[in-house]
This record gives sequence, structure tokens and C-alpha cells, in this order.
Amino acid sequence: MTTLSIACVNWKDKFPYCPETTVQIQRVMSSLSVHYFVRGKQLRALAVEDGQPVWEDSCVEFFFRL
Repeated sequence: MTTLSIACVNWKDKFPYCPETTVQIQRVMSSLSVHYFVRGKQLRALAVEDGQPVWEDSCVEFFFRL
């Protein structure tokens, strides 16, 4: 498994701080495993259920298409 560093910050002019972020992605048979590690000064994670405003939390996203 390879560890990749992520250094992409959207809206860098408004939010210049970039937390230390890495991701490990592994495919095993028909499964995909994505493991993030994020270390930052002030991370916010209050939305814990579907339909809650996750865009207000600190976030790391993974998009894929079959």
C-alpha cells in the first residue's frame, strides 16, 4: 500500500492554511479501502449523520466513477 500526500486547498485566497494530510488507497478483490490521516490546528467534525451540513466541517473528499 502506498501513502500519498494531499496538498490541495480550495479557496486558498480565503483559507490559506493547509493541514498535513495523507491518504492510503487499497483495492482488494471487489472492495476499495480509503484511509485518510489529517493533522491540523483546528479541525471541525460536528456533522455525523446523513443530511447534516458537512460542508461546514473540515473535510477531505474522495470521488470516483465506475
